[in-house]
Parts: sequence; C-alpha cells; structure tokens
Amino acid sequence: MSVDGTFGPLNKPIVGVFVFPKQIKKLNKQKPHYKYVELSKANLTAQTTLYFFCQRDVDDELDKIKGTYFDAEEGKWKQRYFPFPDVLYRRTDSLNRPKYVKLRQKINEYGIKPLNYLEGFNKWDVYQHLSQDSSVSSYVPKAILFKDQDDLKKMLDRYDSIYVKPRRGGRGRGVMRITKLGQDNFETRSFARQTVIRRGKTLAELAEQIREAYKGRKVIVQQGLDLIEYKNRIADVRAEVQRNGKGKLEIVGITVRLGRKDSPISTHGSSFPFEYFFKKRLGYSKPALLALKREVTQCLVKIYQAVEKVYGPSGEIGIDLGLDKNGKLWFIECNSRSRKVSLRKAYDIQAVRRSSLYLLEYAKFIADKK
Repeated sequence: MSVDGTFGPLNKPIVGVFVFPKQIKKLNKQKPHYKYVELSKANLTAQTTLYFFCQRDVDDELDKIKGTYFDAEEGKWKQRYFPFPDVLYRRTDSLNRPKYVKLRQKINEYGIKPLNYLEGFNKWDVYQHLSQDSSVSSYVPKAILFKDQDDLKKMLDRYDSIYVKPRRGGRGRGVMRITKLGQDNFETRSFARQTVIRRGKTLAELAEQIREAYKGRKVIVQQGLDLIEYKNRIADVRAEVQRNGKGKLEIVGITVRLGRKDSPISTHGSSFPFEYFFKKRLGYSKPALLALKREVTQCLVKIYQAVEKVYGPSGEIGIDLGLDKNGKLWFIECNSRSRKVSLRKAYDIQAVRRSSLYLLEYAKFIADKK
C-alpha cells in the first residue's frame, strides 16, 4: 500500500485464500505447504492477484488485508496490504463460526464471490437431499439419525453391518463400524491412530458407547457397505471434481484409497491411480475397466450437479464413492475443501498444479459474471 493510501495497479480478479494462522507463519518462514506453492505457480499462468491471509490479518476499520504472497522475482514469500478480494477461497473450517462474523459481513458487503463453499457439509443434510433426488438416489445408502438403541436395532435388523459417523467432520474421524456376530453379539471397529476392535457388546452397551464417544453430538447411523478389498484392506474411490475457466466440469483425478489392514475406513492408507489399481491389483480387463470408469464418471457428474442444485455452484468438490463386492457404486460423502492428499500420492505434483490452475481460471470466470 502506497503512502497516499492507494494499492497501486493490481491484476483482476483479486483472489484471497483464507487459511489458518499457522499456515501464514509457515509462509513467512519460507516453509510453505506444497498446495500453496502449486497455487502460486499456477498463478504465473492465470495472472490473478493472489494472496493468503488469516483472521488476524483483516483490518476491518481501514478496509484492507495484510496479505502474504509469493514474489516471483525475488523467489520468496512477502507481506503487503491488499484490498478485500473479489473471490475468496476457503481453506479453514466453516465460516459460519462466531469468530468469523466480521469477515462474513465483509463478504456480504462487498459481494465477494466464494470459490468453494464457505461452510463444510453437514452429512445428514447432504444425505437427505441426495436421497430425494431421483438422479442420484440409487447411489445413496440408507441412513437415520441416532437417538437410542432402538435405532441401532432397526438398522441391524436390516443390515449385517452399519456405520456410525458424526454429522460434521472429515478424514474418517469418529467413524465406527458395527458388525453383527450373532444374537446380542457385536463387533465395533474404529480408527484413531490405529484400529481399535471390540467384541461382545449388547445393543444397550453399544448405545451407551456411542453416547460416550460422541459426547452429545448428533450422529448418523448408516447402512454398512460390503466394499471391495485387497489383502484385507478396504478400498474406496476419491475423485477431485472441479469447474474450469469456462465453468465446465473437469475430473482432475480419480484415485483408489486402500485402508490400513482391518481398518473400517480407507483414509490414512495408500492411494493409487484408478486405472492402475483395477488393472494391476484387481486384474480387470480393459473392457471391464473402461466400463467401470465410464460408470464412475457419470456418477460423479450427477452427484456434483445434485449437490450444486442445493448448495449453489462451487469450483471444487471432493467426492468419495464406494464399490461393493456385487459391483454396485455407492455415494459415501463429499468434501467442500479437499486436501488433495490422495491426488498427490496417486499421481504427481503436476496434478495438484493442474487442479490449482482450474481453480484460478474458475475464479476469473465467476468474477466476470454479473
């Protein structure tokens, strides 16, 4: 910001990336996360004004933001003042939290356009909407909200296994799988730093365990899925779906996530390119692989569009699908701010950069729309 209070010439649109304070510290210590390096490299092509900021960088009274940006000429991260952005990319928790109320006011006041959703998904709301949408309802497993042991009985009478998960949260945190072993005999599996397996609980004990584990939070009881496995490790699909500079959908990468042995979830395991896994690990023929990829692609597009019908347009959504042992596809969940860990593991850093470029080009697309 110059002495007279102006910001000088800036490329349009101005894209602000809202991050946690620890990320700003890392940037200014010249120790950036790879996602932000790739976003800045992609901006050499996109040519927006791109900066990163956290809550404490916002000066509400003077209507400016102390942004951290990459100076390509000097090859280092620096700070300076910027105007409020035209487009906001959320990389923090949901902006509906009380601590972000002033930022939300500025977003509304200036008509700042969101690049992705400003709030994380409520899994129960998503399930309700998608289960009522005829274009995708066949992919959605049955689910109810947990109240007491009667809900567990109702679902376990119908299914050999069920999942219990919090309405909000990601990365597999708080997910529990319950499997029937016999009359009043069950197995529970959950994963924190390692898989925890317990056996022999009655329904009443299970209900109490859930109440203790989730500490009053509302949780979902969902139909269990008999997902494909490889060497006793369950597999599911994570797809990075985005909109490009023309507003068209692009599937940046489809990865297969392989969970740790005996884990009830695939998160925190290995990741493989879709084609490699099904061909080399599961022995799919070329026609079978092409047919599966076509079906997965169609499913992803339908789900993305169904989500947007409810929540509005978004530049990116991470979508998780499951394939059961009968060959049926299932919707697992969607993510409003994918960390793209699986994409980087399965492919290479160029895929992350391509994803970053799509985001910035989409920012230009929505900034130009009236």
